[in-house]
Amino acid sequence: MHIFIGVVVVLIYFWVFQPAKLPVYRIEKDILKKIKYDKLIVSIYEISLRFIRNGIYFKVPYQLQVPPIKTNGNTYYFFGDIGNFGYYAEKQIVKGEQSNLYLVSWKDLFLEYPIFFVQYPSGKEEIWDTKISLIEKAGNKMTYRVSAFTFKEVGIVKIKIPSKEEAIFSIDVKENC
Repeated sequence: MHIFIGVVVVLIYFWVFQPAKLPVYRIEKDILKKIKYDKLIVSIYEISLRFIRNGIYFKVPYQLQVPPIKTNGNTYYFFGDIGNFGYYAEKQIVKGEQSNLYLVSWKDLFLEYPIFFVQYPSGKEEIWDTKISLIEKAGNKMTYRVSAFTFKEVGIVKIKIPSKEEAIFSIDVKENC
């Protein structure tokens, strides 16, 4: 959007102010000199460049800070503390969208009652009654699939999994762009 606004401002400049250099518009240019024509032109250029710069800054360099993991031809992103307990997802977890999570644990969770407690940054708590299934057990690493969930707030969301050894992990929920 910023890039579009910047380009529109530049086009307006060329459409309105560039003809002022032609002799036919000489009178209008003299009138505009009284209101500091040069400062007006510089200001318009500056505004358009700022819009274009901000548009490029927000759109072009955005990349996930997390390396992708490819398993069975699918791409996933691993989040959390590697070596203890973590999760990975098919895409970045975004507020208001359903997210499928895969939990990776180096300890058996012994989940008899798969209920997770979700604590949002605002302090609001929610109970996530989920279905969980063991997908893979390789050595001492277990991978679980958790039913989809929609997060309602942006920020660091803490999830508490009650079991024999209580597990707590954090999810960074982003704003939908």
